[in-house]
Amino acid sequence: MAYNSLKISLLVFFFATILSPIFSQTSYLYSEEDNAYKMGVELFEKGKYAQAQEFFNQVVAHYGSEHTDVKADAEFYLALCSMELFNLDAEYRMTEFIAKYPESPRTRTAYFEMGTFKYRKSKYDEALYYFGKVWKQNLTKGQLYEFYFKRGYSYFKTDQLEPSAKMFYEIIDKDTKYAGPANYYYAHVSYLDKNYETALKGFNKLKDDPTFAPVVPYYIVQIYYLQGKNDKVLELGPQLLETPEVKREAEIARLVGEALYAKGQYQEALDYLETYKKKAETYTREDIYQLGYVYYMTQKYDLAVSTLSNITNVEDGLTQNAFFHMADCYVTQGKKEQARMAFEAASKLSFDGEIQEISLLNYAKLSYELSYSPFNETITAFYDYITKYPNSIHHDEAYSYLVKVYLTSKNYKEALASLEKIKVKSPEMLAAHQRVSFFRGLELFNNLQFSAALASFEISLDGKAFDKQMNSLTQYWKAEALYRLGRYNEAIGSYSKFLLSPGAYSLAEFNTCYYNIGYCYFKLKDYKNAISWFRKYIDKGTEVNQLKRGDALIRIADSYFVSREYTNAIEFYGMAMALDTFDVDYAMFQKGFSHGLVSQYPQKTAILSHLLDSKPQSTYAADALFERARGYVSMDSVRLAIQDYNQLLQTYPNSIYKVKSLLQLGLLNYGSNQLETALLNFKQVVKEYPGTEEAQDALLGIKNVYVDLNQVDIYFAFAKENGGAGNVSMNEKDSLTYISAEKIYLSGNWGESKAMFSNYLNKFTDGRFALNAHYYRGDCFNRANADDSALTDYYWVIEKQKNIFTEPALYAASHIQEAKKNYTEAYQLFNKLENMAEVKPNLLIARKGQMNAAFQTQSYAQAIDAARSVLITDKVSEEEIRLARLILGKSYLAQNLSDAAITQFRILGLDVRNIEGAEGKFRVIEILYNQNNLDEAEKNIDEYISMGTPHQYWLAKAFILLSDIYLQKNDGFQAKANLQSVIDNYGDTTDGIVDEARKKLQTIISKENQQFEPAPEGDTGHLNQPENADPVDVSTHELPVDQN
Repeated sequence: MAYNSLKISLLVFFFATILSPIFSQTSYLYSEEDNAYKMGVELFEKGKYAQAQEFFNQVVAHYGSEHTDVKADAEFYLALCSMELFNLDAEYRMTEFIAKYPESPRTRTAYFEMGTFKYRKSKYDEALYYFGKVWKQNLTKGQLYEFYFKRGYSYFKTDQLEPSAKMFYEIIDKDTKYAGPANYYYAHVSYLDKNYETALKGFNKLKDDPTFAPVVPYYIVQIYYLQGKNDKVLELGPQLLETPEVKREAEIARLVGEALYAKGQYQEALDYLETYKKKAETYTREDIYQLGYVYYMTQKYDLAVSTLSNITNVEDGLTQNAFFHMADCYVTQGKKEQARMAFEAASKLSFDGEIQEISLLNYAKLSYELSYSPFNETITAFYDYITKYPNSIHHDEAYSYLVKVYLTSKNYKEALASLEKIKVKSPEMLAAHQRVSFFRGLELFNNLQFSAALASFEISLDGKAFDKQMNSLTQYWKAEALYRLGRYNEAIGSYSKFLLSPGAYSLAEFNTCYYNIGYCYFKLKDYKNAISWFRKYIDKGTEVNQLKRGDALIRIADSYFVSREYTNAIEFYGMAMALDTFDVDYAMFQKGFSHGLVSQYPQKTAILSHLLDSKPQSTYAADALFERARGYVSMDSVRLAIQDYNQLLQTYPNSIYKVKSLLQLGLLNYGSNQLETALLNFKQVVKEYPGTEEAQDALLGIKNVYVDLNQVDIYFAFAKENGGAGNVSMNEKDSLTYISAEKIYLSGNWGESKAMFSNYLNKFTDGRFALNAHYYRGDCFNRANADDSALTDYYWVIEKQKNIFTEPALYAASHIQEAKKNYTEAYQLFNKLENMAEVKPNLLIARKGQMNAAFQTQSYAQAIDAARSVLITDKVSEEEIRLARLILGKSYLAQNLSDAAITQFRILGLDVRNIEGAEGKFRVIEILYNQNNLDEAEKNIDEYISMGTPHQYWLAKAFILLSDIYLQKNDGFQAKANLQSVIDNYGDTTDGIVDEARKKLQTIISKENQQFEPAPEGDTGHLNQPENADPVDVSTHELPVDQN
């Protein structure tokens, strides 16, 4: 498609012909007495203006103040002399004459002379003023011709073309020196007014004129071009190009090239258009389009694409056509990805409806073929097509494709939104709806959005089950979402439906369902049913996951344990030990503990000894040591018990069992009559654990020792010093006040119990239950979101020797500080929690907390250590592993350890369905780009697109980076196309992605646009004026005036 409505400027020629003005003979006859006047006139006519002035001055002086015609004429000539001599007073003299002698016959001539004078000074507006007062009948024929030309040219120079043409027309056929210039300018004005036939006639008259012959062919060829007379252009244009020292070669080459272009002779046009582009100083987008189109028509596809891509920065029909032809070039070359981009760009513009429709369909089909839909482009394109063109012959084809896309799309969120827009769905569409909503639910589940996942599963289950197996799976995952939401009874119902659904038995999830139902009942504390379902699972033997089988055995044992069926518990803990797949140390400890509950102390100590010997690093080692000691006590093996208690104090000095071990040692030593040793044990408890029940029990033990030693006075002094000298009634008051507060607390009345604990602590600052009261009051404050008050109580507990409340206080305080974004304090508390954690899950919580707090404070070395610890912690979930790897990678990157960072990011990037994987994949690409490994970065972006991710922020970041890659590879078209794709298709306009893409795109466009010059407004072509034809002031004051 050619664009030939291009604008042409003017070819105007300048000439210089030397002429001189001749003035008419005087109008008056003078007597002999006026010799001075006559001499002045003779000298004036000879051009001796200075000498003539002397005689005219004599005349004026002779007549003095007398007014005579001779004196008036003399003054007129004096003014003329001044003009010819370029005296500074020339204008003054002439205007003074006009004002002084308004009735003089010379005055009309004076207007003519003033007009000529102003014309000579290029003051055309003022010249027109004086020319307007001239009486043409007062002028000689020569002056009249001069008058018409100068007045016409003055109009021309002041852009008054119509009166200008009228003036020139008066003399174009006259026998005068002005006829040639007048003809030229008359034709020129006709050309400007698009009166091309008149202009052509005028220029043809000048073809043999030696002055104008060099320039008029340029006009003539342009006029032929504008008239669409391409044959005439081709006849004259090449001749001009062959002339020596041809002027404006580039512009003439363009005209010839466009004439050939219009005739469809693209191969012949190519040379001329390339000459134009090569030699023109500036060119327009239209020029580039034509050259690109010629490349396209001559099958020079690479050149066509590179040329056309330069003009696509303006939204107009030219750009739409360029994109369309670029797309065709890419298709022909097998470059489908680039073709897809070009068709997309053409489809966004509506200047040509047919091109827009074809482009939209082709864009959609290529997106489907390439499996390219990072921002749901394929679905959007087909949906837009069937909506916008419901009567198209391709409507059914597009609808069929749309069904296929729904059945294969990985952008489930947008696919589901699109499906919801279709009010009347075919059976195929309904099947696609079932599929998309199911996978959208899985996607949400994978990102821990369980409520949203549940809603999506419900959508999939609503209606006919086109895919029976998928319907079964949806029931299963619906149950999983309900379980995660703590809705265990509903989960059981959905799991049960799954088990009964057609085809469920053949699915891998079938056996797992027994396990999951068992857990639902376990969570509901319905241990009888929990045991039943867990047993169904373990009965599958090797058919099921052995880790889960081991866990199921332990949960069966736990269920028996809490049901006080200890014999059965022992059996199943033993089975879990024998399977040796999951939490074996826990099973060993529980089995040993259960033996103790049924008074099987030898078995208890044997199992616990096996645990300590085989798993000395177990988190249950301190528990096992303490319980074994208790077992020895029950067996009256005092020596062994004392040995274990001492070992516990030595090996686990921060254990919660320390105070209990000290107290037990005191009692055992007292019973063994080791009174001094017992006294040391009891006193250590009182000194290190004041305000605890154990301290009170230790005081009683001290009392008994001192009584046995007959040292009661020493006891009284010690007791008084350590808060134990009060009377019985005071101790009872302490206990009763605390117990009443604790009772209200356990009932869940946090507000009232908080006040009661405060009352207790006000009365008994160092009371027997001060530790308990501080922790419980802190918990009440925490539940009321009174963070600072809660922290005060928690810190009071934490600062004491390790006790039963240390760990929960650390847990609560660390989370409060984390929530308040006091990451330095949070890190310290999480660190203490890790060192003191005896509840196994708290170890993972402490490490995660340290990892996050360190990262937030940019303490990257600490963040790395904590993340590594998270990764090796038992029972760490997949979500927690992903977060640890992300922080590990970002911390490495912050320390410029890009190789270590990319290792973590690559692992994450294997699954971009979750947010950590989506970011990890982008970070891999970013590192590769920063390492200038552009090909590998681009390859990873292609992988990212094909993988599909719901986290479009990171995918869009990759797209923006891809545009930078293309720019570095000098592929501006693909760089712009990627940025435009983000702008058009990215859903969120508030997170900065679209703004970033727009800014980058505008930078590219601005840089590219610097190479173009816009076509002049209102012009019909853009052939610049040749150097030898610029319009200039024809200096007609030097032209000889015709004497006729």
